[in-house]
This record gives sequence, C-alpha cells and structure tokens, in this order.
Amino acid sequence: KSFEVNIDTQVFNTATVFGFDSIINPIRLDATDSATLNVIAPALVPSISINKLTNGADGPTILFDELVVWSYQLTNTGNTPLSNISVIDDQGVSVSCPQTTLAIGQSITCDATGTAIKGSYVNSATVSANYQTTTVSATDTSSYFGAAPSMDLVKKTNGLDAVDIAAGASVTWTFLVTNTGNVEIDSITVTDDIEGSISCPKTTLQPGEAMTCS
Repeated sequence: KSFEVNIDTQVFNTATVFGFDSIINPIRLDATDSATLNVIAPALVPSISINKLTNGADGPTILFDELVVWSYQLTNTGNTPLSNISVIDDQGVSVSCPQTTLAIGQSITCDATGTAIKGSYVNSATVSANYQTTTVSATDTSSYFGAAPSMDLVKKTNGLDAVDIAAGASVTWTFLVTNTGNVEIDSITVTDDIEGSISCPKTTLQPGEAMTCS
C-alpha cells in the first residue's frame, strides 16, 4: 500500500498477520512487525544550463555583412529557484534576456544581434545565477563562417593589354579568372561582348584558385 507523507516527518507503523490452525482444535496464530519511515527533505542543488545558437544553428555559413542573430537558451536544471540571471559574451556582444529569474524547470531565451565578418568567427557565452548565497554558471560556444564570394577577371590580347596587330594575323585573347573570395565559386562562365561564349577548362574554382580561358 502506498501513501503520501510530508517532508521532515516520521511515520511509525505496525503490521499484524493472523490465521487459524483448524486441523484439530481451532488455534489463532499471530505475527507482528513494525517499521519506521523518516522522511527528509532532498538536498538543494541549484543548477543552470545554456545552449547558444547562431542564426538558429551551430556553425552556419552567413554572407559577409549580413545580420547575425545569437540565441541563448537558458534552463533551470536544478531543484531551487534562481535569481540575478546574467549572460556575458566573451566577444563583448550585448545580450538581452526577458527576465532575471527562473523557476525550477523553467526555460527562457535571451538574444543578441551583430553583423557577419569575413571568415571564421567563434564566441562563447557564460550564464550565471544565484540561489541565496550560492552562484551557479554554465558556458556554451557557437560559431559561424562569414562567406565573402568575389572574382577577378584579367583579359589580354596576345598576352598584352593593348597591342598593334597586322591585318590577317592571328589573335589570341586570354581571360584569367581568379577566385578572390573565401568560398568555392561554381557555374563560372565567361562571355566576350564580341566573341560571345569563351571556352574555359572548368566551371568551379576554390578560394585563391585561378584558371585561364581563351
């Protein structure tokens, strides 16, 4: 049998079993035992967690100079209420939270915004909170890659920018295409306003890679 008891109480109970021996003469048989239950309060363990995301993910690719939104998901993972909640970003990003307290099991989402820089960017956030005189904290890291696609084209006539060529002589135009950005570029085509579509050895260039079309 089960029942509920209050914390910091003591329960003492006795159980008795009896039966009859009726083979010859009816005799009652008894047995008794008792138990004590001490109900004590659970240990108070304040705790908090943080999950930091960049544009809703970990490690996304974001175009250079576009908006970045960081979200900081906080959860009270302990068994005490928490107060004085604060989130500090190690890159100086200003973080805004909807409240500074968390009930047991409660979650909130704080946020911050910025502008994407070129290349890899990593920042960590630390949340701290108090239960009475006890301080708890947690840290999480998120990142993104700031994509900055760009190309350069250098066109030459017989290897020069400008050249005198006799009528009827052979002319070769070269088109040096360089990926000057930090991400792969594909579906590359070169078109000349006189000659039309130009033949290229490939249609994809990695960052820093170059090819000559002619």
